[in-house]
Amino acid sequence: MLINLFPAETAGVQATAAALLLAAAAVVGIAALTFWRRAGRRRLAIESALQRGLSLRSAGFFAEVFQREASGVAESLLSAPDLLTKRLVLAIAKQPGPGAALAFAADAARLLDELGLRAPAFAGAPRACEPLLLSDPTEPAGPGITVFVGAADERNLIVVSPSACPWPLRRSLLAMPQPLPPASTAQPAEASRAAAATTSATTSATTAARTASTSAATSAASASGAELSTGASNSDGLATSLEDAGPPRRLAFQVALLLRPMPPQHEWVLTHALVETITNRRAVVRVPCRIETVTLPDSGDPLLLRQRLQREERVALDELRASRAWSQRLTVTVLDLSADGAKLSLDQPLAKHQRLHLLLTGPGDAVLALPLGEVVDVKHDADGRTLAGVRFIGVRMKERVGLADYVRVLAGQVGASTLRPPRGPGR
Repeated sequence: MLINLFPAETAGVQATAAALLLAAAAVVGIAALTFWRRAGRRRLAIESALQRGLSLRSAGFFAEVFQREASGVAESLLSAPDLLTKRLVLAIAKQPGPGAALAFAADAARLLDELGLRAPAFAGAPRACEPLLLSDPTEPAGPGITVFVGAADERNLIVVSPSACPWPLRRSLLAMPQPLPPASTAQPAEASRAAAATTSATTSATTAARTASTSAATSAASASGAELSTGASNSDGLATSLEDAGPPRRLAFQVALLLRPMPPQHEWVLTHALVETITNRRAVVRVPCRIETVTLPDSGDPLLLRQRLQREERVALDELRASRAWSQRLTVTVLDLSADGAKLSLDQPLAKHQRLHLLLTGPGDAVLALPLGEVVDVKHDADGRTLAGVRFIGVRMKERVGLADYVRVLAGQVGASTLRPPRGPGR
């Protein structure tokens, strides 16, 4: 029989051991509870994503990214497109390396494509999660930095990058669009279990994913001549050409660093001139033509119809003929046209600075454009007809791109000997 010579110390050791065992049990219990709750949130996120029409892979990716969020947050992100896009783009910048960032961007782009959230802000604009290689044209040997597009508008680009920004403000840089790698094909096991447990979700899981259309950089452009070039003209008809024109060929373009990222954020703000570059390249020279059409006064009815066109609503010529402004129309012949203005020939006199809306139509009497023009020059030909030079004013970005497309197609039609120039509405 052993005699305990240190009863007090033994009791202390036993109490300490019991406390440690209790603490370990508590840690294991908390870890198990956390894992169970996270698995439950992950399962709910997958089911919500599948019900929104996401593929099985995208649903697993979505649940993996937002599995640490509180209950209901991940599901609510699917109803907030702008917030979801921003969260995914910021998550790209938090990846451990360039390779992981590219792979994450490919998965995020696939998810946004399936939700229909990667439409370009304007023709030729870089899309969300698209990688851009930024480099300093004054230092050709310097290493470039890969950034990822978060948002774009007519003037600015918001990008993120896991790398630090080495350039000062106002630095002119060259942005080269880069292709995204193929999205990972591994199917998450958790997604498989959730799909097997939820039969209604598996029905939605069979929906085919719309894959991201990526544009490869075709050549390195110089700092002074880097531009976006457009595709070939389609001369099968104005309406068909404006709707079915293929995506433009992507080349490098110039940007300027407006704001550097502020810790702990990773967002850079770049300024660009993509809109001017696209439209000027499409129609910088006036195209000679003979289009019989009409002009309308600068009054209420044409303004309302013009706003509908800017919202991409279809406007028929019969609606315009029913307006009050139609009785004040002037029959004109367009002698040449560009995205910036036109030369008109008409019988009635016009005064300088007079404003009027020029009606441009396509097949089926669909109104394609109704730009507001200001008379800047007035002359007369040998027959006494008025020749007026008109400059388009107050043209918004969508209108300007539409006019540029119209002129580009018109140039292809006029240049083809077998085609006749389009005619406007009847008198």
